[in-house]
Amino acid sequence: MSSFAFLNPFGNEVYAINKSNSTIDIQWTGGPANRSAQNVSLGLVDLGPTKNPNPYGQVVLAITGNITQPSAGVGQCAWGVPLTFAFNQNHYYVIYVENAPAPVTDWAYSQPFTIFLEDTVSPPSAGLGSNSNYILYSGCGSLTDVSVTIDVAQAIIGQSVSGGTTTGFGFQLNAYSPKNEKSAWQQYVMAVFGTEIVGAVDNWPVTGNNIINDFFNLTKTTNNTIPAGYKLKIILQNDNNGNVTGALYVVIDNNGNTLANVTTTLTSISGVNSTDLAPIVAFELNLVGPVNGESAVLSSGAGTILYSASTILTVLNSEPTCTESGYITAETANSFYGELPAAPSNGFIQSFSVKPGVLAPMIKKQGKPRPGLIYPASNV
Repeated sequence: MSSFAFLNPFGNEVYAINKSNSTIDIQWTGGPANRSAQNVSLGLVDLGPTKNPNPYGQVVLAITGNITQPSAGVGQCAWGVPLTFAFNQNHYYVIYVENAPAPVTDWAYSQPFTIFLEDTVSPPSAGLGSNSNYILYSGCGSLTDVSVTIDVAQAIIGQSVSGGTTTGFGFQLNAYSPKNEKSAWQQYVMAVFGTEIVGAVDNWPVTGNNIINDFFNLTKTTNNTIPAGYKLKIILQNDNNGNVTGALYVVIDNNGNTLANVTTTLTSISGVNSTDLAPIVAFELNLVGPVNGESAVLSSGAGTILYSASTILTVLNSEPTCTESGYITAETANSFYGELPAAPSNGFIQSFSVKPGVLAPMIKKQGKPRPGLIYPASNV
């Protein structure tokens, strides 16, 4: 259990069942600077109304997932589970973990604790899906070390697009700069264009053409598909003034192989200089059409999105007043997102899924769409 020294004897944890996106979240403080592990087995035992730990009590959950530590001394682990068990807030529970596979003697138990159901933030007025998701911010301060990790549980498959000629879909990290910045709205994208997974930076002023428009191939994929078990990461990089200076794009396949690990430094892009850089004070992730205002119809797809930053994040259902632009992304899709908790944190895990249009009409947020094309016409 040396990999989990910070979880034993389980000090300063908060245990929460997030009923909206079916996850167990465990958050802690005081851990070591860098810890993470994959394929962690977790069991949850109902002790009843007493605090007497009984490892042979009723195991109400037995699941496997990953554990991450978004920043030094603060961490979070979350497991997606079917919440069919009626948790009793008058009962005590213990959890046990092991770095599977391991002998049962390697289990480490927590102290008895109670479970609470998290309050969640009301969805945006347009709903949670397509180009309408929660916005994360930190009291209008600059956000640093922003990272999103997309774990694909069910293959994401692009069935068709309308409004353009590029097939596929994309994950857009759409970020808002503070007021009085030349670069008012920043986009960092991982998208599927046919048989390519591509990365992109596409940053905009309040009016006029985009300041940065750079697309690059990351790795090949099955046509219009991200297979189940894949992991995609976008990690923003900052200078000492909080400006976003670049982004790391990572693709990991279902066997744990790194297929792409590409860093793009903004000032290394032709025509970009330091005056084109800006901090961000808020961001939103959208699973939408690939480019150029396209609307994508997805035939399948589900998974989770891990958001993290070195600054404490708060979930909003509308754009804060401290941003320079009021843009929304022009692309849409039949994607849907889970609710997020109201309590601020360094990290959140959100579910996403795809639903047929006949069951759930596509959400389309209304607002000022980002202007023009984002994919150079010569490459379409």
